[in-house]
Amino acid sequence: MSRLERMERMGADVRMSRVTRKLALLGLVLLAAGCVDGSGERAAEPADTAGAADSLAGPTTPAQPPAAGGEEDASAVAQRWTARLPAELRVRRGACPFECCTYRQWTAREPIPVVAEERGEGAPIFTITAGTAFRADSGNVHLTGIALVAVADSVRDADYWAFGPGDTLIVLDYIGEGHYNVWHDGEVQDVAGFWGAERMPLVASLIGNYEAQWWVHVTMPDGRTGWFRNDPPRPVDGADACA
Repeated sequence: MSRLERMERMGADVRMSRVTRKLALLGLVLLAAGCVDGSGERAAEPADTAGAADSLAGPTTPAQPPAAGGEEDASAVAQRWTARLPAELRVRRGACPFECCTYRQWTAREPIPVVAEERGEGAPIFTITAGTAFRADSGNVHLTGIALVAVADSVRDADYWAFGPGDTLIVLDYIGEGHYNVWHDGEVQDVAGFWGAERMPLVASLIGNYEAQWWVHVTMPDGRTGWFRNDPPRPVDGADACA
């Protein structure tokens, strides 16, 4: 065999090895997401769920496993896992979803319409004018779209958390400093965002699309109260404790 033929064969072997690894990773991701069980049987379909179209920006979704061999697509997998998430976890009460976020006195830098009820629709009951200080009492993040983390390789952070191939996490809300609250095995855990194509080596993939609405309850100096939707975060002073 000539040197050229040997080099061509070596190149083909390397390419085949890369393809094999990618296929194995995809298989683990689909298994972790619950597309198939260990026997290869297709899992049962979940109840249908609905969510809002526009929302808070969540984790990026660099890898979306496509439907393979007639199995469920990413949307169907995310819907099925959504049905498993306890209803009380779909509202992250008291969440302040960015680094150094805090509820205290804020000052509006643009007009903010306020409604009477959380997630309310219709005309505002009043508008906070630019330059007005008000009390941001608290807030809730409502999950309207689910993102799953399908773990394909072992990953851990010292003694705080550890996951392995086949584990599936549901992203709940962003905490700050690259950390998220996730739901895994019936528990809420604080973990670093170890998923995504920018993390090498690739140990997990995201399935579905994270969507959320952040609603803030306010009290005005004159005693008026109400709610406003704060995603994407409106320009206010005082919300960032690190500023």
